[in-house]
Amino acid sequence: MFFSFGKVSAANLWWLSEVGNGFIILLGSCLGLVLLLAFFLKEPRQESELILLLLSTVTLGSGLSSVLGMSPLFFTFLLGLFLVNMSREKERLYQILITVEKPAYVLLLVLLGANWRLYSIWVPVLAVAYCVYRGIVKVGAGAIATRIAGTAGERLPGLSGLGLLHQGGLSLAMLLDFQRGFSSSGTSWVVSLVLIGVLLNDIMGLFLTERLLRNATP
Repeated sequence: MFFSFGKVSAANLWWLSEVGNGFIILLGSCLGLVLLLAFFLKEPRQESELILLLLSTVTLGSGLSSVLGMSPLFFTFLLGLFLVNMSREKERLYQILITVEKPAYVLLLVLLGANWRLYSIWVPVLAVAYCVYRGIVKVGAGAIATRIAGTAGERLPGLSGLGLLHQGGLSLAMLLDFQRGFSSSGTSWVVSLVLIGVLLNDIMGLFLTERLLRNATP
């Protein structure tokens, strides 16, 4: 039993060393790509050139992280961290990323939909239940927050939580990474549930946010 425990410990240490080596390689690669990007940004660039540079850096780094068996989301987090602290063009780069945000959402939906399989009719039912539960929590938390934060003479909308239903593209990116990393029937259930939930939340959030802003306008 002692020897088996030692083998397990050795295996754990080997796994940790592999993860550590991959992290160091990814960190160094990310830093190198940021320095390369900063070199190209020394001269004034047109917006189309900046978009091409950013997309090339993200694509190259994401492919490298996939080869190393790590999440591309982690690389993009490191890329953003380094860009904010090392680039003088961070405000301009941020504005450019905002312009490609919506097309990126569409691309994520296409990639998720290409491998989407609906195995059970219960999945949409669970997705609706999830949306209802999430909406109740958002509205309840918003009502409590506005009651606590409200001051004398200040009118805050009690249903401000209606403006928090949107889930955005980060949930889609995490879902795509999860779908890529795990292949099983359980993965299909999770992807179907979350994907339908994101679509329903975004559709409802659009109309409910518009209604909230209309009612809040004096």
